[in-house]
Parts: sequence; structure tokens; C-alpha cells
Amino acid sequence: MKRFFISFMVLTVVYSVTSCGGEEDDQESSVECNNYASGAYECRYGDSYICNSVHEWVKVETCYDGCDWSTGKCYLDEGNSGNTGDTGDTGNSGNSGDTGDSTCEPDCAGRECGSDGCGGSCGTCNSGYDCTASGQCVKNDSCVDNNDCDDSMFCYQNTCQTPWGKYWEVTFISAQVSEKDPENEAWDPSGGLPDLYAALEIEDDVIFNTGTVDDSTTATWNYSETVLFEASTETIYFCLMDEDVDVVDDDDYIICAYRSNQVSLFREQNIEFTSDSFSDPKGLVSFELSLKPAW
Repeated sequence: MKRFFISFMVLTVVYSVTSCGGEEDDQESSVECNNYASGAYECRYGDSYICNSVHEWVKVETCYDGCDWSTGKCYLDEGNSGNTGDTGDTGNSGNSGDTGDSTCEPDCAGRECGSDGCGGSCGTCNSGYDCTASGQCVKNDSCVDNNDCDDSMFCYQNTCQTPWGKYWEVTFISAQVSEKDPENEAWDPSGGLPDLYAALEIEDDVIFNTGTVDDSTTATWNYSETVLFEASTETIYFCLMDEDVDVVDDDDYIICAYRSNQVSLFREQNIEFTSDSFSDPKGLVSFELSLKPAW
């Protein structure tokens, strides 16, 4: 009798537990969501459920890290979320292009200006110079004065230009000689003073001459003519003359002035030769003239 009672009690407990479990499962699967819209999420039993088209809750995901009651969906794995953040940082790695630039090796070999190939500079050119594609500084045509131009050029109208092949206005301004000639005698064979005039010569050709100022050690002409200076190979002479002397004799020349660097005449433009300009001035005190562009 005792044995039967114990067995009956065990069977009763097992049956009760089994019955309760079955009822709970049936309740979970048959719970309706009539008060929810189709597609709505809700956290149920710690997992994420969705209200399907026939308004029954259906589990869509097991939430290992908990369910967010505000959304009805599982929390994301924080470790993976952190990795996503790393992916965001990868976006910043676009700036690592700068790191790539840091490996660029500047190359300025044989260059004095322009790019070094890595975003830097090999240098800049001084005023009046341009940087060529090969990285060299070369004179450009712009200028403020003659110092901005090569020695073979002069500055005119803010542009470096050659004086050759151009017309110039040549003006003989004035001259003065000593009271006596180089031999300390009278200039005039008859005892008078010289008759002064000036002449422009190119090579052996007389281009033009001024009028004569008679019997005077000073002369002021301010006489101009326009002259074409064709080539640097032709020597230019500015001559002071005494008309009292026989014209076929070289002695009618008091002195002829010239410059070995003829471009300096055009760069200077206002020119004065003095006794200090010559080792033997032959009685010259001063001789003034000018050259001005006539184009």
C-alpha cells in the first residue's frame, strides 16, 4: 500500500509539470497581436518578435545581448559595433594620402625654381625673371629700369629692347674747349679762337653735322637728327671739330669719342664726355649729347 501511494504521487507531479509546460508553449505560439499593426516588433521572453499578417507574434531573432524594449529588436553586439566604428575611422584613412605624400622625394637637381615634384618649391626667380618649364630663371621683357635688362638691352616703356635696327634722335647739345690748343698755341692759324661744330660718324661715313659756332671756345647747338642704327658691329663716333683747319687734314678733328660697349650709349642716353674721359683730351673740356628713342 505504501508503495502504490508513492508511485501515484510521483506520477501526479510529473503529469502536473508536463501539463504546465505544454500550456505555456501553446500560449506562446498562439498569442495574438490584434492590438498591433502587422510588422510591429516587440520584445517577448527576452527575444525579438514580429506581429505577422494574421496578427500572431512570431519570433524573428534570439537576442543574445538583450532586447531593446523601445524598438522591439535585439541589441547589436558591442564588439561588432566597435568594429563598425573602426570602419568609420577607415574613412579618415583617406587622409592617409597625405602620409603617402610624405614618402615623396623632392627633386630639385638642376632646377633653381618651380615645383620639386612633391608639392614644394625649388625656389623662386627674382623680379624681371621668369621660371621656365625646366626650372631655370630667365630674363623676361618687363623692366622698370636698365638694371632689369641684360647688358645687350635697354629699358624703354617698361620693356627690355635691343637698340639696334631702330631710329634714334641724336642731339648734339654743347661743347667747350681750352683757350689754347694741345700744343698751347692758338686754335686759329691767324691767332683766333676755334670754329666749333659736331659730327656723327658711323664707321667712315659722316651721317650729319651741326652748324658752326665761330671764334669761340664754347658752343651750344641743341641740334638733332633722326638716325637708324642698324648693327652693333658698326662703330659710332661723336666728333668735335674745328672748321678753321684744312678739311682734308686730320687735324680738323679736335677729338672723336666712342664707346667700346656701344649699348651703354643707348642705356645712358644723356652723355657727357669730359677731359677725364680720355688719356689725351686734346684741349677738350666737355662735350654733351643725347640719344632718345624715335619710335
